[in-house]
This record gives sequence, C-alpha cells and structure tokens, in this order.
Amino acid sequence: MVEQSNFKIEKIKSMAVGLQSYLWPCRDNSDGKIDLYSVPCVPFCPNWIEAYTDNIYIKALQSTIFVNSNIDDDGETIINRTALAISNINSVAGIRSCTCESPFSASTDAIQNEFMGPLMSIGLAGSSHLIKHTVNDEDMGSLDTIFWMFMMAALDERIYNDQLEYITDLAEMLEFNEPMVRDWCKAAVYVVGGGHLQDLAKSYGDEEMNPENNPLGLTTPEGREFFLHMWKKNTQTSNC
Repeated sequence: MVEQSNFKIEKIKSMAVGLQSYLWPCRDNSDGKIDLYSVPCVPFCPNWIEAYTDNIYIKALQSTIFVNSNIDDDGETIINRTALAISNINSVAGIRSCTCESPFSASTDAIQNEFMGPLMSIGLAGSSHLIKHTVNDEDMGSLDTIFWMFMMAALDERIYNDQLEYITDLAEMLEFNEPMVRDWCKAAVYVVGGGHLQDLAKSYGDEEMNPENNPLGLTTPEGREFFLHMWKKNTQTSNC
C-alpha cells in the first residue's frame, strides 16, 4: 500500500512539473526531456498549504512546484502584480534560479522576423501590423500563481471550502477581473478532470480563436494565451 501511494505521488509530481514546464517554459530542452533546473516554481506559496498535505495531491504539489517558491506568505507581505514580476524564479530542482520569460515574447519575435520583417523593410507593414500579445513577462508570476491556487481548490474540497475567499482576494490583488477568474477556474477543472492543455495547444496551434477551437470556452485573451498559447493580432487586454 505504501509503495502504491509513493508511486502515485511520483506520478502526480511528474504531471505537475510537466504542466508547469508547458505553462511557463524557461527554455527549450534540446534532448526532449524536461530539465528540472529550467522549470520554475510557483512564485508565491500560501501559508495554509501545510495543513492540507494529508491529501497526496497537495503534498505532491507542495514538494515540487511550491517547494522553492520565492515568496512565502507570512501574513504581512503585501502581494501584488509587481511583487511577483520577478525575472529570477527558483527552479523546482532548488539549486539555481531560472531566468524566465513568457513563451509569448519569444513566439512574437519569431513571427515578426519571419513574416513581418520583409514587409516592413519595403514599407508594406508598420508597427500597427505587428502581433500584440496580451500576456507579457511581468504577468507570468501572477497568472501562474492563481492557476495553481485554483488547482489546489479543485483537488481538495476542504481548500475550496476554507480558502476560496483567500484565493479570490489574492486574484483581486493581482488585478484579475471576473472573466479571468472564470477562465482560470475552467482550466483548473479541466486539468483535474483529466484534460491535457498541452494536447489542446498542439491541436490548435496559433490559429485564430473561434468557438469551434475553443473547447474550454475561454473568454479572455489572457486565458487563451496562457492556457492554449494562442495569439490574436491587435488583441486588447481584458484586464482594465
């Protein structure tokens, strides 16, 4: 029974690390395997997580993606978007930090260089034609933190009952609006139900978003970019 439990915890850890490396990749892995030194921890760890580690799912998350969080909730530190906008995030391996960028910054450069560069050089395209992303490097810590908070609430009913107000208050401090909160909840429920965001992203790539290829029903540009890695030209942020 103990061996089965340990195996299950290791499987959950692997799932969590794989999902985190998809949501917030620091760099590509040349050998096709996940480099633990390149997978960032969730930047912010709540002070109540220890109370729920009798749940093997929460224990697995605590010992992987939360184990080296840069900021532990001490009940006094004011957490806001600026506080989580840090470029050096501790890795899950715990030995060195990752220099993290949002995956969208890199994809924007590639798209601009391949498609827009030649047109701009001959005056057929200007800055207004460039692909604009809603999500940027400074957003990633906030978006990632809130996702894993909702994941824990979906994995343990006690956290949902006890800590939902804490999570929604934190989301408000991190400048989430109601549509974003709904999208983050949808994604968490989808993953806990066995869905794979990575597979959705592979299926739909960088296609223009429409109801047919939006199986999660995401309504915000932030959600579409963060969870499905989709972009839209001249997208305006929904976060006022």
